[in-house]
Amino acid sequence: MNFQSLYRSLIFCGVLWMCGGVWGSAVAGEPKQGGTLRMADTTGILNFDGHKLPEGNYPMLPQVYNTLMRLEEGTRQAELAESWSFSKDGLTLELKLREGVKFHNGRELVSDDVVWNIRRVQDPKTAATAMPLSRTIKSAEVGDKYRVIVRLEKPTPAVLDLFDIMWIIPKEAEADIQKMGIGTGPFQVVQWVPGDRVIFKKFPDYFRKGLPYLDGVILQRMPDSPAMIVNLEAGALDLAYRIPPRDAARLMKDRKDILVKSTPVANVEEIIINVSKAPFDNKKVRQAINHAVDRKRFVDTVLVGFGEPMCQALPPQSAGFSRDLGNQHCAFDLAQAKQLLAEAGYPDGFASELHISTATYPESRQLAQILQADLAKIGVRLTIRDLEPADFRETYFGGAKGKFAMVIHQYSRTNRDPDTLYRTTVAWNPRGGLSTFGLPEYASLVDDAGSTMDPAKRRQLYDQIAHYVADQAFVLPITPIVMLMAIGPTVQGVENNVDGMPILEKAWLTR
Repeated sequence: MNFQSLYRSLIFCGVLWMCGGVWGSAVAGEPKQGGTLRMADTTGILNFDGHKLPEGNYPMLPQVYNTLMRLEEGTRQAELAESWSFSKDGLTLELKLREGVKFHNGRELVSDDVVWNIRRVQDPKTAATAMPLSRTIKSAEVGDKYRVIVRLEKPTPAVLDLFDIMWIIPKEAEADIQKMGIGTGPFQVVQWVPGDRVIFKKFPDYFRKGLPYLDGVILQRMPDSPAMIVNLEAGALDLAYRIPPRDAARLMKDRKDILVKSTPVANVEEIIINVSKAPFDNKKVRQAINHAVDRKRFVDTVLVGFGEPMCQALPPQSAGFSRDLGNQHCAFDLAQAKQLLAEAGYPDGFASELHISTATYPESRQLAQILQADLAKIGVRLTIRDLEPADFRETYFGGAKGKFAMVIHQYSRTNRDPDTLYRTTVAWNPRGGLSTFGLPEYASLVDDAGSTMDPAKRRQLYDQIAHYVADQAFVLPITPIVMLMAIGPTVQGVENNVDGMPILEKAWLTR
């Protein structure tokens, strides 16, 4: 069976949606202490803030920090919180912390730290990724040294997802958090050279006794994926994070000693449309663009089979997936797209721009080129602007000011509670999303679904949301992106969380 057949069979049975896959050989044996693991990514970290989650920070976060709990294949595992429970009315959540956990500065983690982190996430000035999930928290209080009491304004099932993406930092580290990270994680930050590398060393007082095995980690920023692959194959690199599908396919074929690991499918490639910028304030124009995206061609030719065309915000395994919606709203149909443009008042098309960042999302250029070629057939003249990561981030976060018309982006959290997707991702958030789409009925639907405890009623509400956003077409899902990393032959024990962040606390070297 070739790799495409293998991938498609795994997609069919649902494995890759939940747990990912590994291709290559693994060496059995007892873990060894010592050594420095060399890891590379093309983006580079932006800061050490555990409450802001740009993808460039993904390789750093689990090394420096911990969350209160870890989501694994649909179940929550204890991390800094060893237990948690809701009251019968769903309005109070009690968290019991693990005792004896130390920050890298030597101070013990206590309940006051968790309360401070929650309040910081809630503060709009922080601009925390998880802030929308914290909106229903009325108060966070210290119960005792290791017990936190969270009181909710209304039942919020998805509030537990907050504690899986809120990386715990000590209050005293906030002042320097742009340039230095202090957490409870398995590794401490030794040095950061912006745009180049971060050096970590083993934290000897890590709360999981005997871990980590490594003495240290070097996270290197490399200019592009080919450079990462060349260094990996030459043995100068141990782990290449986020490699392109074509490189993964070649390694699977030619280098059986290198593991290609697909992380859980949580990320989705999408096009965000700024509805405040003409002509995209017209729904029919957005619908026309949706019909002009050849999703299957992108999956088959660019992702070489590592994916499936996708039209809904959430995958079939989610409670937010609509069984009856179908995919006619995004079927590739240039004639239908042309008709919709004419109905919108643009029979001859128009000129516009599409912002991308190949360095941030390696496949975005090919998707942009496919879209550009097809839109040209219906009179839409698209200029592609390829930006460096920092400029790209500034451009798309300036969406409310009209800094972009369309942008290729990736959203995540598709394997958590649907409320987490709609409240925390910058693609779908009804209050502050990058598309600037914020009609009251959308926010009301999201609020109602997120505060409903009855699973059957929640499904009905999320079905309504799926139909609503399909019709409005302000975000155009394209395909799940399998986060691929390549692991050298002397590395064992690399794990990842549901967002695809590499976890190195159990990694070890055979060399």
